[in-house]
Amino acid sequence: MNRSKASSIATTLSIAAALVPACAAAATWCVSTAGDLRAKLQVAASNGEDDVIRLVRGNYLTGGNGFSFNSTQVFALTINGGFDASCTSGSQDPRDTVLDGGGVSQVLAINGPGSVAIRHLTIRNGLRSGSSGGGLQMSGSLSTSQVVLAACILRDNSSDYAVGGAIIDGDGEIHVDGNLVTGNSAPNNGALYLYGGTTTNVYMTNNTITGNSASGAAPTMVFINYRNGAVPSSYLANNVFWGNTGGTDLQFYDGRTLLDHNDYAAITGSPAAGSNGNLGVDPQFAAAGNFHLSAASPLLGAGTPAPAGGLPTMDLEGNPRTYAGTVDLGAYERGDVIFADDFET
Repeated sequence: MNRSKASSIATTLSIAAALVPACAAAATWCVSTAGDLRAKLQVAASNGEDDVIRLVRGNYLTGGNGFSFNSTQVFALTINGGFDASCTSGSQDPRDTVLDGGGVSQVLAINGPGSVAIRHLTIRNGLRSGSSGGGLQMSGSLSTSQVVLAACILRDNSSDYAVGGAIIDGDGEIHVDGNLVTGNSAPNNGALYLYGGTTTNVYMTNNTITGNSASGAAPTMVFINYRNGAVPSSYLANNVFWGNTGGTDLQFYDGRTLLDHNDYAAITGSPAAGSNGNLGVDPQFAAAGNFHLSAASPLLGAGTPAPAGGLPTMDLEGNPRTYAGTVDLGAYERGDVIFADDFET
């Protein structure tokens, strides 16, 4: 099965997935230009209803001024990429829809009290000076809000302060599922910073975190923290943390993070009781710059099919997340597909 066939199979599924948040009370927008995206984000911030933005496949350059949403209204915002010109069908492959900071601005910032979900996008070439989140900043400030980043690529973003890839802040549940995070850099937290609330949990499932870097006094790639000394839990399953430089792969508070069938080189913190199935082996990616698993990878079928927070139904390219009853670690499910020449772009 090649990429085009996988995308074709995913078309119907992607439409259904994108329609889930679009209930009767939601305003739904079809967007095909950077200017229109900027305008629709402004409208969505104050129109008094849930909003769904469907992005047509293509490149969206920030032009030196990052895309932003700032709202005080308690309504949900969903941004889905991969659509055709009429926004009636599409692909789940995030490489088809690119938000690009051009190396001069943060790419996207979403701030408000409501739930927020971002799916099927590449967020790249972001830069933030003096603050965190070179590529992405997203938050939901109510305990009933859910913050979701799923099936996205975060690559080549940076900050001279902290958090090169994305800072994700939620008083409600945080879900980070099925993403590729690579080539991001910052003094601390080169890839991700997940900042949870006082009573709700953080879930991180089937992500590939590789090729990121940190250079500060206490560097790490992914840091999980909670506000006000809270004691909820984090559940990390089926993730790959490998090939990062300048610090540990993962840092968290002792005893509150369950690690279930992950692959990592180094961590800071003691996993919660019940953590199991974790590996510390070379993933054996398909090739340099290609983060699919090779046929010889020890991570094939090494995941848990029932992680806390749920298993994504599809992988990063829209292929079924399980194959022959098993789950691979990382963002890509190999199945019977050979991707030796399919590089991440």
